Amino acid sequence: MVNYDGAPQSAPSAPGIGSIAEFMAENENEVPQLGLAVRQDQRKLNSGEAITGLLVESVSPASPAAIAGIKGFQRKVLTAIEAVAMVA
Repeated sequence: MVNYDGAPQSAPSAPGIGSIAEFMAENENEVPQLGLAVRQDQRKLNSGEAITGLLVESVSPASPAAIAGIKGFQRKVLTAIEAVAMVA
């Protein structure tokens, strides 16, 4: 890392992020500082590869996460009219 004066700067000494399991054990699915709730999830990519990560379940209105544009996962539920339209 280099600061604005061009002099070498030491790397931050903060501990690493750790694993998803450690995060979930410590935070119990909520990150109140950011205003969101998460859970561990696994998804399949178009390439067929499976990945594991955190799924944002919900975002509190006016929270830092909402202001940043993060949205919670929304599972689409088909109404009867939509289902009929798809079949037709």
